Amino acid sequence: MENLTSASRLAICCIRCDLIAKKDRERIEQEMAALGTRLGRAVDLTIVEIDPTVAGPWMTIANALGRTHATDVIVPDLAHVEGIEAIVRERAQLITLAGERILQRIHLRAGALA
Repeated sequence: MENLTSASRLAICCIRCDLIAKKDRERIEQEMAALGTRLGRAVDLTIVEIDPTVAGPWMTIANALGRTHATDVIVPDLAHVEGIEAIVRERAQLITLAGERILQRIHLRAGALA
């Protein structure tokens, strides 16, 4: 089990640019950062852009998690991690701006993949 307090948690913000109108992007990025702060997270200033046309969108997030050692991933809504939500939740808590949902990290039991 993780021994992290809210104050010791770091979040990254991830978006799929194809799902957000250009005119709304800055506002959404600010709202995601504000949500993370409101939840007591430190928020990394770099926005992680997920490109669904590039192979391995999960690797984009995994690299950001590794770079920052973040424990949380904030997205505008679940559409931004469609198809990789479970993998993200195996490595981090997932937080959505829409509805302000907090999806807990999935802890796999030993041998669950066998």
